Amino acid sequence: MCGGGDSGPTLRAIPDAPSIEEMYDALDLISGVQQKTVKDPLTGKRRVIRERIERSPEEEEIFNNAGEMIRSSVVKIMQAAREDPNAFVAFQPVIDAISSMSEQRQRDLAHLNAFADINEQVRAYKTLKQDFLERDLRIQENKIESELVRKGLSNSSAGREERALFELNKERLRQETDVMGDIYGENLATNRYGIAERQFAQQEAARGTSLRDELLKIEGRRGEIEQLEKNKDRLLREDYRNLEIGSNLRGADLAKAVGARAPEFAFNQWNAEEGHKTSRYQAQVAAINAENQNAIMQHSMEPPSMASTLFNLGAKGVGAYATGGLSGKGAILENRQGLFGK
Repeated sequence: MCGGGDSGPTLRAIPDAPSIEEMYDALDLISGVQQKTVKDPLTGKRRVIRERIERSPEEEEIFNNAGEMIRSSVVKIMQAAREDPNAFVAFQPVIDAISSMSEQRQRDLAHLNAFADINEQVRAYKTLKQDFLERDLRIQENKIESELVRKGLSNSSAGREERALFELNKERLRQETDVMGDIYGENLATNRYGIAERQFAQQEAARGTSLRDELLKIEGRRGEIEQLEKNKDRLLREDYRNLEIGSNLRGADLAKAVGARAPEFAFNQWNAEEGHKTSRYQAQVAAINAENQNAIMQHSMEPPSMASTLFNLGAKGVGAYATGGLSGKGAILENRQGLFGK
């Protein structure tokens, strides 16, 4: 049953939701960071930007020095990685000296065994001795013949014996001369080999001394390399330490900026206030809704007015008459029933 006045209950309108305020700008002087909300001129979208503020002169100097330490250390480390300490020590002269010694040794060994001319010297010696012997034999033979003629024994048996004995001695002397030539050759070879051997020993001793000197040079160069390696390691340790210090300084600067709490505090404050505003709006809407519901309920419990009832009955009868559902009498009767009851 619908009651109340003809115009219905008076209801309160729901107010518009409160607009969202822009997020707070934040300025952290301790960490050197600021945060602000800007509008993109092209898209119109709002953006939250966090950026560093200008450092103090002391902070800027430390920051720049740290960057220079990093750059310089990286350059030195890369340069040291390309450097080879062996390149600073010349081994080639030592290698050339050892190679030259080896060549000299081969030549001296070849000369030590080179006695091809001894046989020629022995033949020349034998020929010379034979020539002297034959000259002496001819002289001696002429003496023997002259003596035999002087004694008148040329055709005697004594002369023949003398000549036979001379021939034996002549053959013996020829053989002795040949043997003496062989002995001369052996002695010559022995003497020459001994001389060459002594010369080779002296040359080998000199080469040994030179080789020891060159090996000492190599050892000295190895010491130079070790010292260069130690210097390189020491410099690398210093460069890595400087790189670490510079990186730590730059990292601390970045960590201080990243760890700034002011933007977080600004957001929390803005979020809390927006939350309070939303809560108040929700409470206001709930109160208005409750008030409107109460007004609707109160209106529905009020009895309808006489004008409203007659109006409703008349409208109902006109509608039935227009559709042919009731005669005029029936419409009146229906109206009575509706107004006064049966």
